[in-house]
Amino acid sequence: FRNFAAPEPWKPGRLSFLAPIVGGDPHLVDSLRENLSQDFGLPCEFLYLLDEDDPEGARAVDEAERCAILQGDVAIRRIPCPPPPDRVSPKMFKLVQGLEHATGDVIVVLDDDTVLDGRDLPECLSFLGRAEVGLVFGLPYYASFDNFWSSLIAYFVNSHALMTYLPYVRRAEPVTINGMFY
Repeated sequence: FRNFAAPEPWKPGRLSFLAPIVGGDPHLVDSLRENLSQDFGLPCEFLYLLDEDDPEGARAVDEAERCAILQGDVAIRRIPCPPPPDRVSPKMFKLVQGLEHATGDVIVVLDDDTVLDGRDLPECLSFLGRAEVGLVFGLPYYASFDNFWSSLIAYFVNSHALMTYLPYVRRAEPVTINGMFY
């Protein structure tokens, strides 16, 4: 038996949340406001990656900023993004634009319809302090059961996410991640 000292928990100085925004989701303002209102326990910057030609997305960000009860040191910046080149993923194009403006020690990619619980993020970040870990992601849980179609998607995602991502990691490196939060 060897007595090893537990490593100091790793804690970044600042988080940069990159959120590609797409107007049109009826819950967009609520999701953005909820994330802005979380206490992540660290200084944060939210970089909202907005299409130049998406006034609905810009209005949602305006409304979320007005309604949010900011917790701690939070900066909010809007990054206008031109249309992506042909055959380039619009989301990835926006994320690359956002990376150029991020100032945090950790980049957190967060879909505009995803809400993080501030209590869970520190545990997730603690894994990044391990030398063998370069990325962490969360499993989705859909909470919208507003109509038949929303309920159908929620049922599918909630019943399949765990089995889609976790069983394989005991045998091999992950081949995919959940892109809603990483």
